[in-house]
Amino acid sequence: MDWKRLFSPSARARLTPELRARIQSSFDEAARDEEHFPSTIDPRIYHVKLIREHLAPLAGKRVLDVGCGKGRFARVFHQQEPACELWGVDIS
Repeated sequence: MDWKRLFSPSARARLTPELRARIQSSFDEAARDEEHFPSTIDPRIYHVKLIREHLAPLAGKRVLDVGCGKGRFARVFHQQEPACELWGVDIS
C-alpha cells in the first residue's frame, strides 16, 4: 500500500465535512446492530488471546486502541490487567 499517497495533503483534502459525516453515520448505524456487532467479546476467542499475548504484560503501561469501536478489546484487556491505562478512540 502506498501510505504516502494515502495520507498526502491532497488525499486528506478529499475528506469533506459531508463525507466525514456520512462515514460517521454509517459507523454509528453499524454500532447499533447488536446482533452482528455485539458490545462484548469472549476473551477465550483465539485472535483475542493472540493479541493479548502479543501485548502482554500490560500492567503499568499505557495502551491506545485506535478504531476501538465499542471498546470490546479494551474492556477484555482492562479486566485482565486493571493496572494498565487504556484509551480508545473511534469515529463514532
